[in-house]
Amino acid sequence: MEFINMTPHVINIIKDNGEVMEILPSGEVARIEVRRHQVDTINGIDIFETEYRDYNNYPPPYGHNKGYIVSRMFIEAMKEKAWCTDHLYAPGELVRNEEGIVIGCKGLSK
Repeated sequence: MEFINMTPHVINIIKDNGEVMEILPSGEVARIEVRRHQVDTINGIDIFETEYRDYNNYPPPYGHNKGYIVSRMFIEAMKEKAWCTDHLYAPGELVRNEEGIVIGCKGLSK
């Protein structure tokens, strides 16, 4: 399967054997507009609800053997809109170096 990176970042997938697969950004970024509304205050802590609004660059769910890497938030917003997400993937569990800096991810997630 060909993976198309629709994030603005290089995705470094760290495989079990330590090999790193680098997937460069495609130049198109799938984005979702998010609005947060305060719905309550508990013990002086503001409580917010998230609303997904407009989006751009939703990759079409056709084209066999193509998967699109987008943000987890983008996938969740598309699910909420009842759109197809079978072709969407997000970076998997983050891998950090000794200083706590993200250096890659373990696979992709759905």
